[in-house]
Amino acid sequence: MYVLNFFISCRQNCFVKVVAGLTCQRRHVFRDLRLYVCTFKGCPKSKYLFSSRYEWFDHETEFHRREWYCSACNEAIGTRQVFQDHLLERHSGSFLEHQIQTVIDSSERPTVAEQLCPLCGEKQSSQHLRHHLRGHMQQIALFVLP
Repeated sequence: MYVLNFFISCRQNCFVKVVAGLTCQRRHVFRDLRLYVCTFKGCPKSKYLFSSRYEWFDHETEFHRREWYCSACNEAIGTRQVFQDHLLERHSGSFLEHQIQTVIDSSERPTVAEQLCPLCGEKQSSQHLRHHLRGHMQQIALFVLP
């Protein structure tokens, strides 16, 4: 196997040893394209272009991909309101009324369950969804390049 070792200079004036080609260039192309957008309708940041895949998926995980976990039932619930209803119906004697918001807040976590890709509808584990969606966004961004 032939491996290319060379140095390149990019717009950020970083000199990086690149092995087997275009790793740095590819990274800078995707960063310059700012191809990551929130995939949730109605999000206040729906028109914001995130500068990295990490910034983008951190946003989605922190603000959208959430669930509330009931440790008594060992059950994850998809919305805050449904979780509140669950607590009031099934666990009404377990806490005082003024404690309900604290229980709800402390039960919130990033979604662990499989999720549907909003672009193709394919089921993905929460661990693989970021990579799967990133692939779609990169394909879309590269399609518009000349």
